[in-house]
Amino acid sequence: MGDFRVHRVKFYNYDPTSKAINNLAYSSSNARLALSRSDNSIEIWSCKDNWLLEQTIPSEPEHTVEALTWCQDVLFSAGLSGFINQFHHENFKKIRSFPCDGGSIWCLNSSHDQTLIAVGTEGGSVSLLDFLEGTIKFNCSLARQKHRIISLAWHPNDERMATGTIDNILIWSLSQKCVVQSISLPRESPNKETIVWGVRFTKDNTLISVDSSGYTSFWDGKFGTLLKNFRSHKADVLCLCVDEEGNRVWSSGVDPAIVRFERSGSDKKSWKQVRSIAHHTHDVRSLALVPDGILSAGVDNVLILNRNKSDSYRKLLGFPQQNLIHASNENLVLFQYNAAIELWKLGTAVAKETVPPGDCFQLESDPRLLLKLQAADEQSIVCSAISQSKAAEPSGSIVWVAYSSADELAIFWIVLDLQSVPPLVDVHQVTGMPEEALPAVSLVFSQMWEMDNIRPRLVCSVPLDPAPTQGAHLLSVTHDGKHFAVGDHDNNVSIYRLKKGRILCTLPSHSCQPVAMCFHPTEALLAIAYSDQQIVEFDYHNCSFSEWCRRVSGHFPKFWLNDRPNIHSLYYNPGNVQQFIIANHQHLTLLDKTEDFPPPQMKQPDDDKPEAFHTVSRYQYLAHVEPLEENELLVVEVQPASLFSKLPPALPQKKFGV
Repeated sequence: MGDFRVHRVKFYNYDPTSKAINNLAYSSSNARLALSRSDNSIEIWSCKDNWLLEQTIPSEPEHTVEALTWCQDVLFSAGLSGFINQFHHENFKKIRSFPCDGGSIWCLNSSHDQTLIAVGTEGGSVSLLDFLEGTIKFNCSLARQKHRIISLAWHPNDERMATGTIDNILIWSLSQKCVVQSISLPRESPNKETIVWGVRFTKDNTLISVDSSGYTSFWDGKFGTLLKNFRSHKADVLCLCVDEEGNRVWSSGVDPAIVRFERSGSDKKSWKQVRSIAHHTHDVRSLALVPDGILSAGVDNVLILNRNKSDSYRKLLGFPQQNLIHASNENLVLFQYNAAIELWKLGTAVAKETVPPGDCFQLESDPRLLLKLQAADEQSIVCSAISQSKAAEPSGSIVWVAYSSADELAIFWIVLDLQSVPPLVDVHQVTGMPEEALPAVSLVFSQMWEMDNIRPRLVCSVPLDPAPTQGAHLLSVTHDGKHFAVGDHDNNVSIYRLKKGRILCTLPSHSCQPVAMCFHPTEALLAIAYSDQQIVEFDYHNCSFSEWCRRVSGHFPKFWLNDRPNIHSLYYNPGNVQQFIIANHQHLTLLDKTEDFPPPQMKQPDDDKPEAFHTVSRYQYLAHVEPLEENELLVVEVQPASLFSKLPPALPQKKFGV
């Protein structure tokens, strides 16, 4: 394995407090998960691509997100503004907002035949909306109730509906447009309301409810009688889900234990509490049934897949898939946050000092924050980039920085004099941007940028071929600036000539999406990592896979392929281009192309035998890894302790022996 001088950065101030997960909505037809966070952003995850975070829909100040639902593969959101937002089924851009009577919206659910959407409001009304041929139309409003509608659920036959309010559950006949059954819930004390946080129907007309008293209750949906209730939690039960057969139920809430219930008895009419699992530290606010198991999420910013067929589980961290950190020469690093970017100068070690492997160097100078740029109007930043710095007269250097929000692209040129104390930083924003400079999803600086008196002009505009239906998300440029590659959500990777604006070649389509890619520093090679953990290398001069790629294809070992987070960093090692530097949120790996692969069936790496995979697991929550100059490596960590220390207090739990 190579030797590196590692810049181990721990001051990246990732704040999870604005990233609590409030809602989960899974679409079985397109295998996508939509989730909303407490900052009102919405994320789209591809479940078939190793739980890849495909896209983030930025928050809008005027729209909160209290509910999500899918209807005919189209995503809808709603919130306190009283509007229902519809998103494009491919690129997830908001295409229209539909006002709903009744005020703020608390819940949203589509019928099983995917033709109706039910909306529960602050004013106590339930509105039914038709969704036909991609358009929402108002159908009718059910009788207004005294209290807000907090939860609702369709019967599997779509002929009935249940709504949860304060102290009551109402069962509606949709053909008669009236309440056919009202269930009153008892209060624990006269002044404490019982809030029905969730309701669900099963095929045999069993109604399940969860409430603020900590109960999970099972009702006869026809007569409104209580079949069984369980004091399953010590505080509010906020969410529940039911399997397709209606034989298993899960519930959770402020008490983060996920409790499972199953049918029992010879007639399968009664219910029993089976088991409880506790993988979350804070409130669980939403549960969703997926083919692999049960997804749970909440205040602790962690999405957890609890598998049905085993006791195992998998944590899906909420870090974005795209790089939020970018390095330049002179040890300059750009950090991207939600509404700001920061430019830092890394520390330098004492010259000629040698230390044993694993020990720390003594710093001659500490890391320094040079600049912080706030996005206009506190807009959410989608992507950012930094150029290589160049010497400037009479002293210092110039570096270019860019960021894009959902509405604008901003470019800055910065004059730095790092030798002065304190460092001098002079910032200038590029004005007169051409109309073609649209907001971006990925940015890279190359040698093709041409500036005429610091006024940008468009060099070329390259149409993507094939045109992606769901948008591109990866962009990489060769070191000489002559070629660039684009990866999209349709599993395509194409290489283009930048100067001529023409496509050079398209790689054979893969079964999964590309997640990271990079060009060889000197040769005509492009390395791509896919969401199934496969690494391929493509020779774009000969339009064929490299000899190494053909040799190792289909021979990656099981320990590399199974249940690993998606790769977010992939680079050729500048000190030895026969090696790849690969990182995900848990592991840093050096893949040596000159060494043999272990047997494909190997489930655990053997540290005693020389092999191609050299993995380091000492780092936690790797946000970014990137090679720097002279065998130096940038490693940016987000410490788990720093994440949990910023979370709000959790429900106190009595532990054994305490």
